[in-house]
Amino acid sequence: EVTSAEGAESKYRVAEIYYQRNQPDEAENEISDFADKTTPHQYWMAKSFLLWADIFADRGDEFQAIQTLQSLIDYYGNSEDGIIAQAKEKQRALTDAQNPNAAPDKEVQEIEIELN
Repeated sequence: EVTSAEGAESKYRVAEIYYQRNQPDEAENEISDFADKTTPHQYWMAKSFLLWADIFADRGDEFQAIQTLQSLIDYYGNSEDGIIAQAKEKQRALTDAQNPNAAPDKEVQEIEIELN
């Protein structure tokens, strides 16, 4: 039952416990089941998608992890509860890990050499 706030949170927490116990398949099954149900509690659904992105990343499927996070960034309606910020942070970390030399934070120094 995911129509109540408690039920939606419980569904997420079960998936989270599976993930913490190193049972990603069971966690993914819970998240998938949750996604198939209609819930008015989008916060807990979004938390589940953040967890799903972690599962994809742990399996080495960075592409799917990044796309899952991008969906949250694009379509999650509340910018005040931290979900979008978490999605952006996770996405940036995955992208930086894929392209360590292209990280925007790194400063490039130019060196001038005089030839005599």
